[in-house]
Parts: sequence; C-alpha cells; structure tokens
Amino acid sequence: MPVGEVSWRLAWLVIPVCMALVATILLLRRPATPPAPARAGLRAVFTYPGVVRWSAGELLAFSGWAGALVYVGALLVDTYGLSIAATGLALGFGALVYVPGNLLFRRWVDAYSRRLLVALAISAAAAVSVLYALRPSVWFTIAAFAALSFIAGGRTLAGSARGLGLAPEVRLGVTGVRTAALQSGYFVGAALGGIALASGGYSLVGAAFAVLFLGAAIPHLVPLR
Repeated sequence: MPVGEVSWRLAWLVIPVCMALVATILLLRRPATPPAPARAGLRAVFTYPGVVRWSAGELLAFSGWAGALVYVGALLVDTYGLSIAATGLALGFGALVYVPGNLLFRRWVDAYSRRLLVALAISAAAAVSVLYALRPSVWFTIAAFAALSFIAGGRTLAGSARGLGLAPEVRLGVTGVRTAALQSGYFVGAALGGIALASGGYSLVGAAFAVLFLGAAIPHLVPLR
C-alpha cells in the first residue's frame, strides 16, 4: 500500500528519510576526491563572461520545470479523477524517465552544451504546452509528462555543464548560483502557475510555463565572443 494512502504526513516523513539514507550510503562508497577550488563570492562569479546570462536561463528553466511538477498532480486528479495512489505512480514514472534523459545527453554536453540548452528548452516549451492543453486520455497525459521529464533531465545536465565550463576556477560559486536558481524556481513556478490557473485554467498554466522555457533559451542563442 502506498504511504500516501495512509497519511500525507507519513509520506513526507518516510520518503525524505529513505532518500537521505540512500544518499548517505552513496556518499560513503564514493572514492576520495581532490580538494575543491577556493570559494568565490557572488560578485566574483558574475564577473566571468556569460555567467549572468547562464544564471538567468537557469532560473527561467527551473521555474518552468518546477512549476510543471507542482501542478501536474492536480492536473491528473482534476481531469481524470485519479486516486492518490495512481497519481503517485504517474509522478514516479516521470521521475524514472528523468534519469535516462540525464544520462543520454551526457555524451554531448562537453561539446554542445549551449546548443543543447537552446534545443531542449524549446522542446520543453512544446512538451509542457501539450501536457497542459491537450488531454484526450490519461495515458496521453502521462506520456506527455514523461516526455517533458526526459527533456528536463537532459536540459538540467546541459545547464550544469555550461555553467561549470564558463567559470571552472570557481566551481563552488557556480554551483551556489545554480542552487539558488533551483530554489527560486520553485517559488516563481508555483506562484506563476497559481496565477495562471486562477485566470485561465490549465491551458494557460501550460502556456505560462512554455514562456518560461522559451525565455530560458534566449540567453544561449548568441555564442560568447
């Protein structure tokens, strides 16, 4: 029986604990790594060419992806009347598809990270529009969500590689900027999605997230000189 069917409070307790245990085991098995580069302040990180543009793209992309995650469960329940268990399985399937997307594009990120960021952001915009606007059947919606998850997995990896490539000497600072963009994205995506849902329903939600993804492509359209 899914934990969520017993209590959503229990789910929020059990799932993070299990994930923390898995992460701890993986960290303990990981071989020792060389010391990380020296820390750098935010102002120093943003002096590197292209970092400001990259960080803006990450914020927009994470906002679109986080917003899609926040509202897709409600979309499934409101549209098809799925149970908590069925909705959880659908969301879990999307999470599984995210991993192959991350792995598939790994072979191209070093040489084509900028092009991937543009192509995958545009693809994500199309996928999220279809996900929220076209709902002929539950299987179609789940497939659209899986496609978006797959694309997001590749875009996330390409975004990380692009940022580290722009400022390799301050990797910790770049990682901090990316983490801030990720956390801010949940707030921006959830807030924008709520406004869109109240104003025009799920179709407008998809359009709003598509605009965010398209905006994420713009900083990478022109290569650095």
